[in-house]
Amino acid sequence: MEKNEEIFSQRKCYFNWLVKNKPHFELLVDKKLGAKTKVNWEQRRVILIAQGFSRYVLGAAQREKNIELKTYSYYEPDILQIENIYSPAEIKTSKKNGRKREVVECNLEYHLKITSPKMQRIANSPCLKILELSNVKENFGRSGIFYRATKSLARLEFRPTWIQLLIREPHYKSDAQQIVKDVTSNEWGYNGMIKFTPDSDVDYVFNLVKNLTNLLCNFMSKINDLDLKNWKEYQDLLTDSLWIIGERDKSGLHKGDYHGNFIRQIPNQLMRRFTRKGDVVLDTFLGTRTTLIECKRLGRNGVGIELLPQIAEMAKQRISQQSLFDNKV
Repeated sequence: MEKNEEIFSQRKCYFNWLVKNKPHFELLVDKKLGAKTKVNWEQRRVILIAQGFSRYVLGAAQREKNIELKTYSYYEPDILQIENIYSPAEIKTSKKNGRKREVVECNLEYHLKITSPKMQRIANSPCLKILELSNVKENFGRSGIFYRATKSLARLEFRPTWIQLLIREPHYKSDAQQIVKDVTSNEWGYNGMIKFTPDSDVDYVFNLVKNLTNLLCNFMSKINDLDLKNWKEYQDLLTDSLWIIGERDKSGLHKGDYHGNFIRQIPNQLMRRFTRKGDVVLDTFLGTRTTLIECKRLGRNGVGIELLPQIAEMAKQRISQQSLFDNKV
């Protein structure tokens, strides 16, 4: 699957189902592999494979004893690269052919060894230039070097005589030389690809990446009030697509006394991302006021719809305690 933060919860669902249905699974094993095949339920391994994982999924996996994380890169119809991201200690040190599995440190030097001496001499230039962009993070993996701003920005993959630069979009108005190849159909997670060789114009390639960064910031600035060039400064804004929230915020009028009440952090995060002050937010399943209270706190105009009159009245009474808030529910 693509980078999907639901993979961890899906794993728990499927794995729990499997454990509850041990007899059915063992019958299936007998049918497919023969009656002499035994299932060892004491040494269970769960391998999750996706195009990428957030630090929250990685952190959650590290608390489990039997979960491995692997990413994949799709290159051609018959080429799929699998890269190990995390394995529990007891699996990492397992022996194969009498030797411990080699632990490789992935850094710039690791990738430079893949390419030619001529490419090595110029490879630093695109890396350093991308890092010059505002708030760009650099991460190393076995398959390449990843760059991220507010979203995944670019990825460098090293070849013997050239470097493959993967970028988010397949087409750019500023690409007068038309060096970006559309690779959307490959489903790599990046839709554009540039073949970077010793003859490539480093400044021209860098400006394409820079323009992409500006496009992302300009687009997001139209839908929220965040300063995306300094997005790291928002310590309470969750930047990954998997939100791990430690506990419910019960400050102010927020309470957890309604059976359908969700925690206030959810509408808070959504509204800060996708609305600006003064925008109208519609909650068609109002419940007892969570969304509308957050609208008041964030300076949005809230409209709520509730099917049950008694619940709507409860919401109305609580919201009325906010003196600047419109009482209409």
